[in-house]
Amino acid sequence: MLKKKLLALIFTINFAFLAIAPGFQTISPVSVSYAAEDEIATQREQLQIGVKDSENIFASKAYELINKESLKAEYNGALEYAKSVLNNKDASYEELRNATIGLNNAKNNLKEYGKKILAVQELKDTIDEHKLTIKAIKYIMSEYPAIARTMGERANDLIRRSNEVIARAESIISQFE
Repeated sequence: MLKKKLLALIFTINFAFLAIAPGFQTISPVSVSYAAEDEIATQREQLQIGVKDSENIFASKAYELINKESLKAEYNGALEYAKSVLNNKDASYEELRNATIGLNNAKNNLKEYGKKILAVQELKDTIDEHKLTIKAIKYIMSEYPAIARTMGERANDLIRRSNEVIARAESIISQFE
């Protein structure tokens, strides 16, 4: 970020100087070459960061849970292409940029789907917890009638609310599976 701001400032000063001094109306090809090399180096760094981030993605719980092989294949393909571009020392700015964009798009697709998968998993865990609550209340009611009488209508209300939560959660899950 600082490099970009510094480059912008240098270009601004350079253009201002060119407008004032009539003898220096052209930009030197050498300075353009250095600017292009800086852009390529910056783009290469961005791509390296994206490739390095693949370790975090593969280690994530969401990646494990993703059952959509097309998304994984898309990401793996983008990652392999990014690695091949990085290995090419003569890769152009556009090649580096396109590889970075492709890798980021594939990562974002995985991320969005992964969020949904994790949310579904949390809903499934919630369903299990409420089913266990219902089972425990019913057990208490059948095995310990004296305790059940003291709970009164609260036990039935808790069973009813747990069943409502289960129904809503199952409805939401059915939309994603």
